[in-house]
Amino acid sequence: MFNNSDFSFNLNINTKYIGEKVKIPDFNWYAERIIPYLSQEYHIIEYKFEFTF
Repeated sequence: MFNNSDFSFNLNINTKYIGEKVKIPDFNWYAERIIPYLSQEYHIIEYKFEFTF
């Protein structure tokens, strides 16, 4: 938690990748499952994904 309205979390267990050879997380997979829940429960208005390799 950064303040009353900003938070961050890491998805690093059983990460879903776009391919087996290319280790880039499948951000769409996460967005389709997480964003609707967060929008409904916490009324989020903005989100972003970052990738660090």
